[in-house]
Amino acid sequence: MEMNKVVLFLCVVFHYCVTSIIRAAPSTRYHCGGLCRCEAASRSALCDGHGENTLRHGVPRLPSFIQNLTLKSFNIQIITKETFVRVKTLNLTVLKITNSTIVDIEEDAFSVFSHCRNLSLVIGHNVIAETVTSKALKGLRALSLDYLDLRHLNISDTDDTFFDTLSGTSVRHICVSKNYLTKYNHSKFVNVSNLFYLDLSGNDINVTMLTYSYVLRTLQLSYNRITQFPILCQGNQSIFPNLDRLMLDHNYIQNIQSKQFNCLTKLRQFDLSRNYFATIGTNMFAYLPNLESLRLRNMFYGIVLVHRYAFNNSHLKELILRDNRIEILHSLDKDSFSGCHRLEGLDLSYNQVTKLPKRDKFMERLIGHLHSLRFLSLGSSNLFEIPRIVMNLTNLEVLELYTNYISKLPDGFFSRMPKLKMMYISTNSFSTLKESDFPSNLYDRVELIDFSGNPFVCDCNLLWFVEWLRREPARFGHIDKYTCTNSDGSTESKLLTDANISLKACLVSVETAMSIVILSIFVIILLMTSSLVYKWRWMIKYYIYMLRYKNSSSDQTDHDYMFDAYVIYCAENRKWVLEEAIPNLERSGVCLCIHERDFMPGALIVNNIVDSLRRSRTVMLVLSNDFAKSHWCQFEMCLCQTYLLENGRGLLLAVLLEEIKSCHVTKSMYAVLKTTTYCTWPGEDEEAKSLFWERMRKSLVSTSR
Repeated sequence: MEMNKVVLFLCVVFHYCVTSIIRAAPSTRYHCGGLCRCEAASRSALCDGHGENTLRHGVPRLPSFIQNLTLKSFNIQIITKETFVRVKTLNLTVLKITNSTIVDIEEDAFSVFSHCRNLSLVIGHNVIAETVTSKALKGLRALSLDYLDLRHLNISDTDDTFFDTLSGTSVRHICVSKNYLTKYNHSKFVNVSNLFYLDLSGNDINVTMLTYSYVLRTLQLSYNRITQFPILCQGNQSIFPNLDRLMLDHNYIQNIQSKQFNCLTKLRQFDLSRNYFATIGTNMFAYLPNLESLRLRNMFYGIVLVHRYAFNNSHLKELILRDNRIEILHSLDKDSFSGCHRLEGLDLSYNQVTKLPKRDKFMERLIGHLHSLRFLSLGSSNLFEIPRIVMNLTNLEVLELYTNYISKLPDGFFSRMPKLKMMYISTNSFSTLKESDFPSNLYDRVELIDFSGNPFVCDCNLLWFVEWLRREPARFGHIDKYTCTNSDGSTESKLLTDANISLKACLVSVETAMSIVILSIFVIILLMTSSLVYKWRWMIKYYIYMLRYKNSSSDQTDHDYMFDAYVIYCAENRKWVLEEAIPNLERSGVCLCIHERDFMPGALIVNNIVDSLRRSRTVMLVLSNDFAKSHWCQFEMCLCQTYLLENGRGLLLAVLLEEIKSCHVTKSMYAVLKTTTYCTWPGEDEEAKSLFWERMRKSLVSTSR
């Protein structure tokens, strides 16, 4: 009973916990307050007026977890504190009002959010009168603002006091991009005490009047009409001593000199792209001790000349020279990048590498010392092959070689680049790819390898790549741009993944199949013949030697025997033959044929063996493990067996000196031990030895009768 109560209690607790979790975490997206939709995961609410709702009754009540509130496409007559009364308790981090028409905003309209810390207020992309916006800015002093977005509000220089209303606010980021300002007077922002990010890009600014600011860190002046480099240095002192990002791209600056910005000792990112100057002088950026990123892409006239040590800076990590129509071998000094030993990213795409015999040496001098490079782009650079020096940059992780004329990979290319993860080599001249160029470890580390847009040929040489493409399409970029044409020269192209390149389609032709079958049969016959020759090698050798022997001694006869026994033994048993067999047998009148003593000097060994067999009444085999392991003894024994069988003589006497291990017993020796009576050597027992020799003498004497 007690156990049942415990189980029931646990079930109730579990049900309560699950219910609480479900209530605390509502569905991902749902309606909340009429025109609004809420999303729990991002803690956001989007209220859409569809261009008609006037928001007369204010923002509807929203769940307490909402932190990001967007009001979109409303036709608002006036924004007051009452507009936000139902959401004033929310701890907002973002309040965004966009794509709406706003007739008026009360000065204290946003004061209900004074309790929100680091609020981002976005009121850009609306139709609001400039005076209304100016009035609304006055009420921001009571807010703890992190970001203020004033984009696309038609702000101009008509009211010279417009930005004075920001005085005393604590906003840190201000964006006034894509308006109609023609002047930038920083004194208007000097009383915004915490302002460290100012974005004035996309205006018509052609006049800059800068005032000292210790806190400003980022200045965006891109896409304006500035013709002269802003006066940032007064003597050796910087107007913005803590500036670390300066964006002056897409302006009309005619020339630059290092003294105009070498006082910016904290500068990390510097963008001068799309301006009018075309020459980069020696040590131009060498006096910026913290510079990490330098962008000079798509200059209006291109870059005509880059002097020696132009980019000399030991802290530089990223250099973008993209799309400048540089003739690299003529306009770029070979020592332009000297001193950039920490450079990790280099973009030289959309320039020209002139095809000259000295190109490889020039490229080696230009980038060969940049061993820290992790990103290199040589896209659209008129390359017909991958520069050899690229393979020495072993820290490369991303390599861009798109839109060139490259048709093959250098030998061992991927093996020499162990850290390469992404490679873009689309729109080149590859008709096929060799599987041997892609080592097995590449499949594990490569994240993206883009060969799209190459003129591949649909044949079986590409089968391995097509299978890889079908198996892992996400690894190859734009799959719909991988096409191929038939090898017969037809111009019709098809998707590589749809091409009829499969294992079945790549099976060999009938003629090739027949050739393979015939070759296979020949190989099988050859192997079988070799196996049989090896198995019967001793017999074959015997017949060859006997044929030679008969031809050389056809006039000889074998009626007279000179020896009672021909002794066959191995070199390891020589001592036993000389010290035991010869004294104990020849003392009793038995005549033994010993090859060391009785073979005819100068004659062939095989001839001596056969001649000794013909002149001996019997054969005595001295068997041991050493005998079994000797190939010559095995041959001699087989020769002896065959000779005795062919001549009708079965006189064979075996002496077993020791027990022979089964692993050493050959087929011939096994036959001898099974079909022939043998005598076992008794060892050191004198009485047994006497009986042994007596038995051997009787056996040999009986054969002579």
